[in-house]
Amino acid sequence: MKPRILFVEPQDDIDKITSEIQVAKTDEIALVIPIKAIVLQSIISVKILRSNAEKAGKKISIVTRDKQGQKFSQQLGIPTAADLEHLEESPIEKVIRKKNVSKKNTRRIQSRSFSPQKRKKEESVDLQKKKQEILELLSRPSKTLVFSICAVSVSLLLFITTLALPGATIRISPQKKVISTTINVTLTTGTMENATDSWRQYTLAAIPIESIFEKTIPFETVTKIFTGKNASGTVTLVNKLDEEMSLRPGTRFQTDNGIVFRSKDWIKVIPHTQSEVALEADEFDIFGDTIGARGNIDTEQRMFLPGLDEKFREYIWAEVHNPFSGGVSGHRPEVSETDLDIAKKQIQEMILRDARKDSEAFVERKNKLENRDLILLPGNEFIDTEILEIDIPDDIIGKHIDSFSVRSRMRVKMLSFSRKEMFSILRGALLKSVDPGMELITLEESSMYPEVLHVSPNKDKVKVTISTRGVEAYIIEPRTKNGVQFVNKVKEGVLGKTTDQAQKILENYREVALVEISLWPPIFRRIPRLPENISVKLLE
Repeated sequence: MKPRILFVEPQDDIDKITSEIQVAKTDEIALVIPIKAIVLQSIISVKILRSNAEKAGKKISIVTRDKQGQKFSQQLGIPTAADLEHLEESPIEKVIRKKNVSKKNTRRIQSRSFSPQKRKKEESVDLQKKKQEILELLSRPSKTLVFSICAVSVSLLLFITTLALPGATIRISPQKKVISTTINVTLTTGTMENATDSWRQYTLAAIPIESIFEKTIPFETVTKIFTGKNASGTVTLVNKLDEEMSLRPGTRFQTDNGIVFRSKDWIKVIPHTQSEVALEADEFDIFGDTIGARGNIDTEQRMFLPGLDEKFREYIWAEVHNPFSGGVSGHRPEVSETDLDIAKKQIQEMILRDARKDSEAFVERKNKLENRDLILLPGNEFIDTEILEIDIPDDIIGKHIDSFSVRSRMRVKMLSFSRKEMFSILRGALLKSVDPGMELITLEESSMYPEVLHVSPNKDKVKVTISTRGVEAYIIEPRTKNGVQFVNKVKEGVLGKTTDQAQKILENYREVALVEISLWPPIFRRIPRLPENISVKLLE
């Protein structure tokens, strides 16, 4: 009795498959399951499916090319095959096997019934047969003639076979398309209401990793008090504008290497004239470094006014014709509130870096010991931190010291989650975006970068949003209903067509990206007119 065939969609869950098994009006059912279907992702799912079928009084077998699904089915004792045609023994094989068994039994019975007298008589007959065979061998024609006759016979047989049984193989590469989706996933450190159904609710168990870190660092004083002297000199101000301009005291003049000078008095810029302007160097350049002796300019160069709009800079500038002098370098450090704020921020950032490295090492050891696949939630915006202690020397503000030490103790809590479980949630969500007649073939794991949306008040739940991408392709193999329909459409569309005609027809199908056609025998140029002689395969 042939089993009833049920086609399973990639996103079908155990409940849906079980309901179809229960309503089937037969005791033997063959489930045709595509690669990477949800039900084949876990041996527990396959075991539950087998148990439900047994409770319904059904015997199931699984037809799939999913290597993992085949392995699970074999481990659970479920009959498994890669194609429907390999699921059971063909009628011809059954007849041959029964005939061979019958011949063997007949020979055994005959050999047991022989008596010694019959054996002697048979041996005499065999001797006469051997003599007759020798005489026939001597009277046979030459080997060359025999070989020639055999070669001609085989050639005629092959020629007749190729004429009677022409065939075509059509290999197709399916059209692919990138799909994407964005979902919100809640990571929780508490107990989930229904852990087995978490992929539907997009809820994932999170494992907290908490440690206390202590670190002491030397901090170099940032604040510098200028103790030198500023250089001074005069420049020639050039005005190419048609209108008069007034520049207030303190107007900046800057060299190409970032040294800043300022005017001391009001400057009246008369149109199309040149005037001498006295300048004095600032204490610091645009990079925050002290100027001092670097303000002693002894070469001719050009300065621009950074406060002017760029469109005016080509009309107003300053030229250095006489040297600047009087600049003396010198500064001393002095601890300020700014230094303390920078030091606190710096030590916290260093502790966070150490905490992440330590947590990554901890997760790696845990994965090896417990055979887990945990990963840390990336980014620092949802790391829970608490400064337990921070130690800075007393009365340090205002002191002229080059550096001071900072010590801090901080509690750091990070979250980790299962990569496979997150991958399963993303795959389930992306399957909902797969177009009809297509299947999800790849999911970009590199796109799994969550962004925090919300953290609960007691910080036991973190809601994140994740955008992921994958690639879908049309199903062109007879593994599903859509695949069977596509194969039939291909065969009907190319019957009796030339290879060029068939190539153009198939290339216009939306499901086809590339197509290759091969005919047997090669002398033919048309596709066979019988669909049974056409084979449609996947182009790897």
